[in-house]
Amino acid sequence: MQIFLDNVGNESLGIILASKPEIPTAQQVIATTSVPGSYHGSLTQKQGWGDVVMTAEFTVVPELLPGVVSQQGFNDVLRRLNAWAINSSRLVFSDDRNFYRIIKSVEIDSASAGEIEVVGTVKVTFTLDPFWYQTGTTLAIADGVQFFNPGTIASDPLITVYGMGTIKFSLNGKQITLLKVKDYLTIDSWHMTVVHGNDNVIYDEQMNGAYPRVDPGNNIITFDQNVSSIEIEGRWAWL
Repeated sequence: MQIFLDNVGNESLGIILASKPEIPTAQQVIATTSVPGSYHGSLTQKQGWGDVVMTAEFTVVPELLPGVVSQQGFNDVLRRLNAWAINSSRLVFSDDRNFYRIIKSVEIDSASAGEIEVVGTVKVTFTLDPFWYQTGTTLAIADGVQFFNPGTIASDPLITVYGMGTIKFSLNGKQITLLKVKDYLTIDSWHMTVVHGNDNVIYDEQMNGAYPRVDPGNNIITFDQNVSSIEIEGRWAWL
């Protein structure tokens, strides 16, 4: 069993995962308001999902690396571990390679190299996005044809719309209009931006309508004659 951070496994750094860590299920953030005299109790408002905290314990084994031994070996391994963890953005387990978690922050146990040499372990705590995400492919969507979100919650897709001029399309009946399209625009619902390739220009003002979300289960897209095709990277998500 290994943890891969941005496609780099822990064993390549001279550390072994002691055991697969437990990952709690994300909990909904709920605001409660007491209403005196209410027959049905307090009022509740769902306000999204909380982050998930996971702690992984690693065993430091410098001998895994050629030419790395003794106290200096532990120092080298700790430096590699620090850079590997602190700079990471995506976490994957080796027994579940098609799913990943987004890393928000990392805390590394403050034990010294000398203590590590005696104890042999170091703990790394990850604060993670609430959901699992599936590594998937891009779907080509035809007008009026259903497509399926296999996840358990609504996802924030990356939608690329090809066409020219003013183009309109609807996702599950919710219309979106894109203005002054020359060839295509990409709607990134995750980051709430509209972009065109890698030209570093934001085209948010050319979109009218809410950033689309894809519901679990069947969804349907329809579009007008100015749209030549639509592609969706679903970013399917699970609790």
